Amino acid sequence: MAALLCFLVLALGGPGAEAQVLTLEEVQALDWSGSIPMKIKAATDGVFDEGPDYWYEDPDPWFNESDVVQDVPAFVISLYNNRQHDLDDLTFLMAYKDGTFSQIHVGDWVAAPGDFYGNTEEPFGPAGNRPGNGETALYNSAEGVVFVRIGLGVAARDTVEVPVEVIQGTGALVVHFDFYGLEGDEIACSCPASHDVTWDTVCFPSATLQETWSKIKVLFWF
Repeated sequence: MAALLCFLVLALGGPGAEAQVLTLEEVQALDWSGSIPMKIKAATDGVFDEGPDYWYEDPDPWFNESDVVQDVPAFVISLYNNRQHDLDDLTFLMAYKDGTFSQIHVGDWVAAPGDFYGNTEEPFGPAGNRPGNGETALYNSAEGVVFVRIGLGVAARDTVEVPVEVIQGTGALVVHFDFYGLEGDEIACSCPASHDVTWDTVCFPSATLQETWSKIKVLFWF
């Protein structure tokens, strides 16, 4: 399934597009100098404004006003370019906390724990807030962050879909996704805090629960 999803993203990618997990130095080399309007909308349920997976108010800033994906390892993020101009490429900003993972697949690229870096260097700033839209509380509590350049452009007023899969390890892992649109190497736009995505832990059954369920099935012959 993961191979099929990766093929679909490659087929959708524009000519000359190259996906990559960016090092901190590569992130800092991007042009962050201009204003960053909030022109990207993200959703995991096909509704870009407060759909069925949207959490309105939550004391945890990671979930507050976010599309929340729960209890599934693989899903698709739809991204809408709410501009009158095309975007050359898209970049995901991922942050995680509380648990562990072996890999996070984003389109046709894979981010491993060793690819993530701290949240106090530029372009985050000393308070952990990112350019264009401060989310200090979120990024200050992150255990690691990483930028992934997708290698996929999106036309004006158009939508693209990017498959994501989280290979979870231990603990109550939470992964937050924000998004940037690029024109060349310039950061042209981002998503508002109210239109981002958060992935919550897949709840695997305990060994005791699995054993009990197996005995019940044997007892009742199903």
